[in-house]
This record gives sequence, C-alpha cells and structure tokens, in this order.
Amino acid sequence: MCFLFRLSGILERLCGFFGLLSAWMVVPLILVIVYDVITRKIFFIQQAVLNSALYEIISPTMLQEAEWHERRTARTKGWVEMIAILLLAVPFCSVLLFHSVDTVYSAWQQGEGSSPLTGICIRWIIKSFLAIGAIEYAGTQSRAIQ
Repeated sequence: MCFLFRLSGILERLCGFFGLLSAWMVVPLILVIVYDVITRKIFFIQQAVLNSALYEIISPTMLQEAEWHERRTARTKGWVEMIAILLLAVPFCSVLLFHSVDTVYSAWQQGEGSSPLTGICIRWIIKSFLAIGAIEYAGTQSRAIQ
C-alpha cells in the first residue's frame, strides 16, 4: 500500500510538472501571435519590419514557418503529421466520440429540451453534432494520412 502512495505522489508531481510547463509554453505562443497580428495589421509597424535589416529573422511569415516547415523534407513532414495524428487526434476523437454519444443518448432518453416556449424542444439533435463532428474530423484525418 505504501508503494501505491509513493507511486501516486510521483505521478501527481509528474502531472503537475507537465501542466505547469504547458501553461508557461502558452506565454511565448501568445506573444508570437500578438507580434504576428501587430506586424500584419498595423501599417507603420509592418513597414518598419519590412524595411528592417533583420527582416529575414523577424518577419511574421518566418516565425510561422519556423514552427516546423523550415528545412524539412516532405517525407519528414509527413511522418511528423502522421505521428501527431495518431498520438493526438485519434485519442482525442475517440474520447470526444465516446462522451458525445453518451451525452446524446442521455439527452434523448430524458427528453431533454429548453424550458422557454420558443426554445428547442429536442436538444439531443443539437448535441448530436458533437458526435458527427468527431466522426467527420476522424475521417478527415484518416484521409490526410493516406
């Protein structure tokens, strides 16, 4: 039993570490997005960046391309995309589909509807778009792998 408590503590610290790391990684992402929007939409800043000697480094397009497109072969990009789809999109779609079908079934079984007279009387139809979206997204990603 003591082993399980230690293992639980280790897993809790590990999850906390990755949660904190992910939270802090959002900050540079937001800064790059804000920089991109400012340099594309505010004319005088756009001109300053275009006329800068550092344009090749600080251009918004280069920042976006540097994410993973730069200096990668088509084969490498394909492998990265396939691995990302298999590791991220498939589990996400599976969980989303499982829970959305359960939500739709529960709403249908309970006859869930909106209380105002002008509201939607059969809410399960609206909720079913979650499942439809998950199926469509999974289909799109499987076609992308092929």
